[in-house]
Order: sequence, then structure tokens, then C-alpha cells
Amino acid sequence: MAVYFPPADPHKGSDRLGFALFLAVAVHCVVIFGIGFEFMQPLPQGTVFEVTLAQQPTSEEV
Repeated sequence: MAVYFPPADPHKGSDRLGFALFLAVAVHCVVIFGIGFEFMQPLPQGTVFEVTLAQQPTSEEV
């Protein structure tokens, strides 16, 4: 009494690979085209100060 296992369908592996590739391409397209890319708007600049530091010995009358 031998047990017979029919040969595996040779197209089944390529069907899985094709579906996986299709799914990967679809997900990448959704990510690439679904996310909007915009350049950042420049932030408004505040008032600019020019500061000069000087070191002077203090007089003794202070």
C-alpha cells in the first residue's frame, strides 16, 4: 500500500512570487505618491542685533 503524492504544481511558486512583487510595487507606489513632499517655508527672521564685547579695566571710583 503505497501513498501517492501528486507532484506540486510548478506554477504555484511563480504565482506567489508574482503576487509578492505586485504587492511590493503597489505598497511602494502608495507610499511614494501618497506622501506629499513640500519644501519648507523659510522662517521669518527676527530683529538682528550686532553686539561688540570689550574688556576694559574699571576705574576705582565706581
